[in-house]
Amino acid sequence: MISFKNFVDLVDDSYYQGSFELRHGQTLMNLLNNIWLEKYKKISGGEYDCFYDDGKVSILLEKLEKEWPA
Repeated sequence: MISFKNFVDLVDDSYYQGSFELRHGQTLMNLLNNIWLEKYKKISGGEYDCFYDDGKVSILLEKLEKEWPA
């Protein structure tokens, strides 16, 4: 698994290089699904899910940083 920093960089790169086709939260959740499926399943549809709400992106990233495997 990639590091948390590399994950954040990948999310940002994908978001900005995608010409904003997807919202930031959509990009984050899609990449989380690809990289850490188990965590994605736990978050999807819950209070931290930012797919439909970009306002939750920073909250989810704080949570993921604390829980990311070393």
